[in-house]
Amino acid sequence: MKVDARISALRFVYPFLFRADEFGMRVAAIERATWTGSQQPITVWGRQQFPVDNLLAYVADFVNPRDDAPLTARFWALNPTALQSASGLGGGRDQTGVTWSLLTPKAALPYWLECVQLALFRDGVGFLTMTAFPRSDVLADWLDFLHYFRFFRGQRGVRICAERRVGIDPATGQPRQEPFFPAPAGGRARADQPRTVVDAIITGLLDTAGPPAPDPWWEDVFVPGQMLPFATLFVDDLPQEGIPVLLYRVRNFFHSHQDILPTADDLRLDHRAIWSYAEQQWFVFSLDGGAFVAANAPGSSFFRATLPSHLNTQYFLAFLLALLQRFVLMMLSQEVARRWLPHDQQASLEDRATTFARIRDRLLAFTAQGYFAQAMQQEHYHRYYRQWQETFQVARLYQEVSAEVREMHSDVDLRYRQHLEFLEREQERRSRRLEQRLALISWVLGAPTLVFVFLSAIPGIGDEFGVRGIAEAGLTFGMGILAMVIGLLAYLVVTRLPGARLTTRPDRGMAGRRAAHAGDDGEIP
Repeated sequence: MKVDARISALRFVYPFLFRADEFGMRVAAIERATWTGSQQPITVWGRQQFPVDNLLAYVADFVNPRDDAPLTARFWALNPTALQSASGLGGGRDQTGVTWSLLTPKAALPYWLECVQLALFRDGVGFLTMTAFPRSDVLADWLDFLHYFRFFRGQRGVRICAERRVGIDPATGQPRQEPFFPAPAGGRARADQPRTVVDAIITGLLDTAGPPAPDPWWEDVFVPGQMLPFATLFVDDLPQEGIPVLLYRVRNFFHSHQDILPTADDLRLDHRAIWSYAEQQWFVFSLDGGAFVAANAPGSSFFRATLPSHLNTQYFLAFLLALLQRFVLMMLSQEVARRWLPHDQQASLEDRATTFARIRDRLLAFTAQGYFAQAMQQEHYHRYYRQWQETFQVARLYQEVSAEVREMHSDVDLRYRQHLEFLEREQERRSRRLEQRLALISWVLGAPTLVFVFLSAIPGIGDEFGVRGIAEAGLTFGMGILAMVIGLLAYLVVTRLPGARLTTRPDRGMAGRRAAHAGDDGEIP
């Protein structure tokens, strides 16, 4: 049982989230990112186009937006120099004298790091894809590599190391090796440690999207420390009785030494997680990743050249689109949960209403551009894409997220409107109290003022005070007090007349008219 390593490939996808409002900034930083080279700076990323040969037009415009259209997605591949140079990752097919090895609990597996791709989407979801596979054609090695390499933070004892050829030993005539680790991912500091983790490389790659910061600009969205595999396996010399077991191992990403005890249903070739593509060729679907397995494929150019190319382009893109939909919906659901926790009750109603309005707008934007019921026209591609949507339960996720966003936005918006109405009623109450106090002052002081004005016009009142003047002044003061009392009584009588209003309240629309007829409690009798 041998794997055709020329056309087989193992892709490992690291999905992550980032702030959607930083999308443009991250794109700009990635496109101008450089690494220090031995002679001149190395451009890290080269812009690529998603393969759109079989995409519907509106989906193609989403993944590859025109220059005059809003930016919705961007796709890059690591430049060959950045991939192969010792100043970069020292990858490629043994072109730099660097040998990478995956250290597992069972053995060390030398491997090639053949390609690195990066995709960012406007919704705040990104994918870093590393294509790597063992330098072997033994099926057991490929199964082990497929199982272990996805644990990029060292779970299950997984580590990586590298050595670089630095010359020939004059005594033995054998190549001399020294520890190596890419400068962008830690360089000499990590080369002094024989073993490290894949996460160091992932961090070095994603750090190109912005200036150094204490905290990463991205966060996990899948199982922390785990990537999703997308495997393409063309296996030759595979006995017929070994096919069901191989499909079972690949579907669960078991390593070659793992004890298994599958049921009869698990070994069925028409299992619900398996889709037959052609004779002895199957697609495998799982929440942990996917695969294509061909057993003893024909030697024709289609099955040995055209089909592998389609698997690495169109089929892989369909897988990414389904992943994008899944993680955008998970991100929105997560944001709703974060904003609805009890500790957030201290936030103002205005802030919460603004937050949930923004979440709703993001869901609507995703619905308009991103949630595709059909993305590809041809039958095989469309069925494959729909199978991934069913595997990831995208339709059910969409219904749940739509319902919770709609209900919570409505609830917060209703509370905010009620709060505004309450504040408006309170303002009206305060305004009426102020008006009443001003009216009281006017009535109480206005009447004495009129009396004094009237008395000042009577001859003799304004003469110099003598004995008679003192008596007249006392009389005037008494009349002023009497006028104030009369004014106060008049105010009380006027303000208690049925239907009396000191001022007319402004029209505030339907809500204002209802409140005006409702009384202070806001309820319509």
